[in-house]
Amino acid sequence: MTSCVSSLNELLTDLLDISKLDAGVVQAEVRNFALADLLDNLISIHKPEAALKGLRLGYVPSQLTVRTDPVIFKRIIGNLIANAIRYTEHGGVVVGCRRHHGRVWLEVHDSGVGIPEESLGEIFEEFSQLGGGERNRGSGLGLAIVAKAVALLGLEIQVKSSVGKGSVFAVQLPLGRASDVEARQEAKPRPLRIALVEDNVAVLDAMCCALEDIGHEVVGAETGKVLLSLLGDKAPDVVISDYRLANRKTGFDVIAAVRAVFGETLPAMIITGDTDPKLMRSMADRGVIVQHKPVEIEALQACINGLTNRRSGS
Repeated sequence: MTSCVSSLNELLTDLLDISKLDAGVVQAEVRNFALADLLDNLISIHKPEAALKGLRLGYVPSQLTVRTDPVIFKRIIGNLIANAIRYTEHGGVVVGCRRHHGRVWLEVHDSGVGIPEESLGEIFEEFSQLGGGERNRGSGLGLAIVAKAVALLGLEIQVKSSVGKGSVFAVQLPLGRASDVEARQEAKPRPLRIALVEDNVAVLDAMCCALEDIGHEVVGAETGKVLLSLLGDKAPDVVISDYRLANRKTGFDVIAAVRAVFGETLPAMIITGDTDPKLMRSMADRGVIVQHKPVEIEALQACINGLTNRRSGS
């Protein structure tokens, strides 16, 4: 049961990522950051998985500063490391930088099964997997996500492989300047007035409690009509709604109604289990952020911060 839940969670996460990339709603936030910090974190995340298979996982330390979207770039390299571990039974995986033809590449080397030359063109396709058995426990979307994310960042990826000896995946490394690395401090979120609609009473109560524990004022309701009556004349800082509501209503109906009263620029978020790229694209066109279920409170707070900070210009 644990294995099944883990596999289903991985598949859902990958499906959501593919849907977001296909919908074109993922926007890169480019900044300078230390590569060493990213690699330290990735190695610590994947080392237990490698150890369970008796594999070595390490990297060559680097003092380079990179300029790209750190979240997307981390997902790219994390997927490559996970893929290398999955297809390696003996030896190990090593991550390191290499200069080639005047450019710098971040490379993931493994001593795995390798990829036949005739299959190299297929590995970045969705649901494409090579081999069988335990190696096929993945979603088959990892490298497809890598290819789409690399394209989004305007980078390049190269693959070299030898059957029975291993593979090397190399991602172009956009260099930045160490002097421009942004100092990011964890700040306590400022209290906000949050309008929340969820027609599942238990979920509504849980979300209200979680957001209030952080320090927010939450005006919660099961319908948009009740929400507006509770809000009165005082505008919320952000409106959040489940997408599929009772009586054939949707979260966007709620958002449109609240915006009609308090202004079209009111930050808004939809929470849904729907992965349809068309839905996400339509929400993005209306200035609505989409978060997918299940939503962890930390991710929800980060999304709220992004919405309200953009509005305030901070």
